[in-house]
Amino acid sequence: MKYMLPLLFLLTLSACDTMRKPSASNNPSAMSSDTLCFRDAGAKKSPEIKAEIRARNLDCRAIIENDPMLNHGRY
Repeated sequence: MKYMLPLLFLLTLSACDTMRKPSASNNPSAMSSDTLCFRDAGAKKSPEIKAEIRARNLDCRAIIENDPMLNHGRY
């Protein structure tokens, strides 16, 4: 019984390690516009993402401000 919690923890940890991250693409040209803008607004600044934003001529401020999940409930 005393080994159940550590065993459960190890099983959970190993299961999480094999899960794929849905937005872990490292190819900015394959990302959607909102993903690019949110990635650029995040802590990690990537020159590849900035270059793709410039190439697409995206208005990231407008994209983020008009995001329905971020701004739900605002009128």
